[in-house]
Parts: sequence; C-alpha cells; structure tokens
Amino acid sequence: MMKKTGIFCLWMIFIGAAFVSLGLGKAKQTQNEQSGIDVARLNITHVGASSVNGDRTLGDPFYGLQNLFDSGKDKDYSSWVTDPAAEHWITFVFDEPVEVSTVVLEASGDNRPKDFSLEVVSFSVDSEQTPEYFKSIPVSGSVTTYQFKKPVKNIGQLTIKFPGPNMIEISEIRILGKVLSDIKVVEQKPALGLLKAAESRDTITYVRIKNVSTHDYDLLLVGEEFFGMLKAGQATDYRKFDQAYSYNSVKLAIDDQVLKLTPDDYVGEKPLGRGFFSYLIGVEDLANKKLSIKAIQDK
Repeated sequence: MMKKTGIFCLWMIFIGAAFVSLGLGKAKQTQNEQSGIDVARLNITHVGASSVNGDRTLGDPFYGLQNLFDSGKDKDYSSWVTDPAAEHWITFVFDEPVEVSTVVLEASGDNRPKDFSLEVVSFSVDSEQTPEYFKSIPVSGSVTTYQFKKPVKNIGQLTIKFPGPNMIEISEIRILGKVLSDIKVVEQKPALGLLKAAESRDTITYVRIKNVSTHDYDLLLVGEEFFGMLKAGQATDYRKFDQAYSYNSVKLAIDDQVLKLTPDDYVGEKPLGRGFFSYLIGVEDLANKKLSIKAIQDK
C-alpha cells in the first residue's frame, strides 16, 4: 500500500510539472499582462477635464482632479460646476495602448451624476480614429461599476461624459484593465493638464465653418487654420482643433474689405469641449467691418 501511494504521488508531481511546462497551470505573467490594474493611475496616463469648480486649477489641493486619485487628504471628491451650455467630461490619454474591461465610478450625496457615457478612441500615431460610444449608463448608489461585454482593446483615449447643467461631485474613478505593451509601468497619480501628449493623435474637437451671410468669403482664417473661399450659405468640412478649443481670431475678406474678430469679442464664452461643432460666421455690419459668430454643437 505504501509503495502504491508513493508511486501515485510521483505521478502527480510529474503531471503537475508537465502542466506547468506546457503553460496549462498557473502561467507566469509580467506586470503588464496582469488584468485588473487601474490604468488611470499609471505613469503613462494623462488626464484633463472640461471644468473643475470654476476658476480653480486642475491641481487645486481642495477641488482639483487629484482628489479622484488620492486618499482624500484635503477633500475626497472633485466638483464640476453648473454649466448650462455644455456637458462635463474627464479624459484619460495613454502613452501606450491599453485594454479596458471595467469602469468604476464612486459618488455619493445629492450632487452625484444621474448617468454617464463613455467615449473610446483607438490608439494611433498616424491617422484620426472614429470614437466608439457607450451611452447612458445609469449611476446606481454610491458605487457604479460598468463592465464592457468584452474588454475593449488598443485604447489610446477614454472620455467619461456627464450631462449638464447641474454641478456634480465624484470621489473616485477607476479604469480597470491592462497595458498592452511590454514597457514597465509605475502606479502614480496621472499627469494633469492640457494633455499635450494627445494633441497629435487624440484630439477630438472638430469644427467646421458655415457662412450664414449673403456674401461670399474670399479669405477665411480661423486661428491658424486656413479654410479658403466660402460662398454664401455654404459650410466647410470639419477640421480637428486642440482639445477644449474655444473661439479664436477670425479673419475674412469680402471683395476688397478685410473683416476681423478677435477673442476679445467673445468675453465670457465657454470652451467648445469635445465633439463636432459649427461656427456660424456672418456679417453684422459690412460698412463697419463687423462680423458675428456663434457656435452650435452638431453631434
């Protein structure tokens, strides 16, 4: 009996070793291959937002975005102020492609959002990418967990949008997944700011110009973007602008007259945010070279 037991144990050890060698047992995993890490808290992550509590900066120790990623030493939430003209959003841009399986949002109290939507853009360095949308996810209780039907791979940017106009408060956001490249990643607070790393590939504020006057524009320049000639009633194609792009200087020619608008004319206007917009540029007073401008969101 003892002999048979010993033989059986040896066979079990041999089979276990074989399974491991074939990769059928507990496989070895590098740090980046492990699923379920919070990719929002990595050294490859940059984060920005539409507006955090008015004029306070993103890094404000009491109201800034870092309160979503720390232990609540100062305040344990970030606030988005009332904005009747636009939705609230927070964007994560990744220097390396990531895979995301789950988004967790913690919020409590009277100012928690009622729902949110997700916008995902694939990682690309060469071409523009069409966003993929996941809309109207209800917020239930103090912790809302949204799990994709299957993990979304090759993500370069993820945006969480909240409907306006009311102020919202959020205490924590976690984006669970894994990094798809082999680089070593370090857990830390994400870099805050204007998402400079995203300007070449991940900006998704698109603007077109529509001529709402009865005049033909011989020259049309918005900021540093040259749109060329534009006949009365016509619109240009969409152009990609910087994130949270706001009104810029406008210069156009009608016959021999050059008309201008400067940012000083738009005092109090909100940044456009994200999405597709039309600038409706008209002639208010040709004799005094005065233009009019209005932005509308198309989609």
